[in-house]
Amino acid sequence: MSAYVISFNAYAESGKPLGMSHIGIESNQTSAKAFVKQVEDEALAQTKARNADAHAVVITSIFKL
Repeated sequence: MSAYVISFNAYAESGKPLGMSHIGIESNQTSAKAFVKQVEDEALAQTKARNADAHAVVITSIFKL
């Protein structure tokens, strides 16, 4: 299992930027497609937990620790 720091921008449904954020995740995904899906899902879930207006995220960087 590997650890990553993810940076992303969050947006409301109207397209209004909600700001930039960072999260840490662990992953053992073996395919790039599955890894990106996991990253996007986790970033959006954590953002929605903090801001009910969150609708989408755009991943800006992924750093492997």
